[in-house]
Amino acid sequence: MHIRILCRTCLGTGHRAVVTARLEDDDTITQVLLSHPCTDCDANGHITQNSTNRSEPPETPLPT
Repeated sequence: MHIRILCRTCLGTGHRAVVTARLEDDDTITQVLLSHPCTDCDANGHITQNSTNRSEPPETPLPT
């Protein structure tokens, strides 16, 4: 059995946003926002996993 989980890298959008900023010679800051297809989920927003390969939740100690 397979399950589909939301991609943690792109949060289900299928794209990653990359912000870059640089300082120009005249002391102004140039910012650029780019969108790239997510490489973790192949730009579909979800990752398919075998249900037996799911990661176990972390163990939390019981309060005493």
